[in-house]
This record gives sequence, C-alpha cells and structure tokens, in this order.
Amino acid sequence: REGLQSPKTELLQIVSGELLDEGDRTSTPELAKKRKADPYGGHRQHLFESELTQLLNTIKQGKGKHAYRNWLMLYMAYRHGLRREEIGMLRWVDINFDQGEIYVHRLKGAKSNTHPLDGQELRGLRKVKREYPAAPFIFAGYGGKGISGKAVSKIFKAAAGAIALPEELSHPHVLRHTRGYLMVEKGYPLRVIQEWLGHKQIQHTVRY
Repeated sequence: REGLQSPKTELLQIVSGELLDEGDRTSTPELAKKRKADPYGGHRQHLFESELTQLLNTIKQGKGKHAYRNWLMLYMAYRHGLRREEIGMLRWVDINFDQGEIYVHRLKGAKSNTHPLDGQELRGLRKVKREYPAAPFIFAGYGGKGISGKAVSKIFKAAAGAIALPEELSHPHVLRHTRGYLMVEKGYPLRVIQEWLGHKQIQHTVRY
C-alpha cells in the first residue's frame, strides 16, 4: 500500500543521527516531577541528560589507556539500550560500516534487531578497531573474550563516583533506562521505543 513503510524502515529513519544535542536539554528535574510515581522501586532509575553528558565526558577525558574505548562502550550501551552483558557480546562481524548499522544481540528473551549507527559511533569504532585489531569482540576483556558484566560495572561505578551520582544510579543498567526515558522525552512513539529496546511486550515500554 502506497505511503506505508515497514516498522524496521520507519525505525531506522526515525532513530538516526540524534543524541546528546547540546541545544536540546529537555530532560530536567522539573519535568521529572510531573511524571507518575515509579512502580519499580520508588526512585528514578534513569539519568537526566545533563548527568549522562557529564558521565560520558568524565570517562572520555580519563587518563587511563582505555579511556576512549570505555567512553565508546558506554555511549553505545546508552544509545542502543544495552544490558551490561550485551555489551560484551558485540562483535566486529555485527558491524556494517558501509550501511552504518549494527546488529544488536539481546538477552532475557528480548528481540535482537538492527540499529543505525551515528557519526560518533562510526568514527569511534574505526579508531577502536585500529587500536585493538586482534580481538573478534569490539570491547574485549582479558584473554580476548568479550568484556565481562562485572568489568563494565566497575568502569561505570568509578565514573559515577567521580560525578557524585547517588548509589542507586551507580550501575550500568541505568543507561538502558535512560535511553527509554529520553526517547519518551523527545517524543518518540511507544512502538518505536519498544522496537528499539527489544521489548516483546509493550507493558515493559510504558513504564517510561
């Protein structure tokens, strides 16, 4: 039927090229107060956009030899709504540089799917590939295996401590929640958010 697009085509068109626009600060504590009470624990489980930017900048500007890689790792974890264990599953064979896409493998029964990569990711991935040429995993840990969830948590917690995030927000899963939260703030349809995060059931999406 003329004028209709597949959900995948629409997803790739709608969610491409946006993130951390310095002129777009729609997520604020004031807006958060207008939301309904969180049914999952009684406290917010996401970062405000200013906190996200501060966290990623802190990691990127770190002095360790893996600072740039760690920044890209958590930036991609945020952008694609990855669980910490899913970060270590990313392989170079999942990247299509020509098309600017990545195939995201999901756990816990979620739907794996293809996402567009933005310019920061493409530049960052090429840089990391030059610096870590031997590993089949994009973010490799010891022994060449994918980085462990425990290691991801350690990196995130160190950066969270450096910017004084509260303890309940000092774990990497908040990046997934932050992605969902900010997509809602930016006006994305729930169906697009559901597809992006790999939710099989819409009730997991409406929480945002």
